[in-house]
Amino acid sequence: MASNPPGRLPLKGQMRQYQSKAPAETPDTELARLERGVSVLAEIGPFRPSVELAKAISEQLLRVPGMYAGWADQLYRAAVSVPANIAEAHGRNSLAQRIQYTAIGRGSAWEVLALLLSAPVGQDVEALVDQARDVAVGLDRLVLEMTRERAGGG
Repeated sequence: MASNPPGRLPLKGQMRQYQSKAPAETPDTELARLERGVSVLAEIGPFRPSVELAKAISEQLLRVPGMYAGWADQLYRAAVSVPANIAEAHGRNSLAQRIQYTAIGRGSAWEVLALLLSAPVGQDVEALVDQARDVAVGLDRLVLEMTRERAGGG
């Protein structure tokens, strides 16, 4: 097979030599990889409680009168950002980035707590306040552990 001059694309029949030797990822192996990632996330202490909190808040918001739509929207966005930021932290390459995104999730958890404490009259949020406090404190601990690890104090 004749080679192409420099700077020219290979001819159709010559493409095979440039293709990757790695097998294409099948849907089964991709699904297994995703499931492994989800199971690893579940092992991060505050992740599962933050997901449960977001679900519980979502259910509670179904009973909020329309006149409190702004409060409800802010609460929902803060609640779902907690597990989202924990997951994003898990996907980052450096410890500094993982600390940064976990700390963002921690800030959102404290925002959720503040919003629940300022709930409109008639909203029964005591159980949610306890859940939010547990998630926020868990994230405080996690950020502290990661910061100590980064400083070499393990």
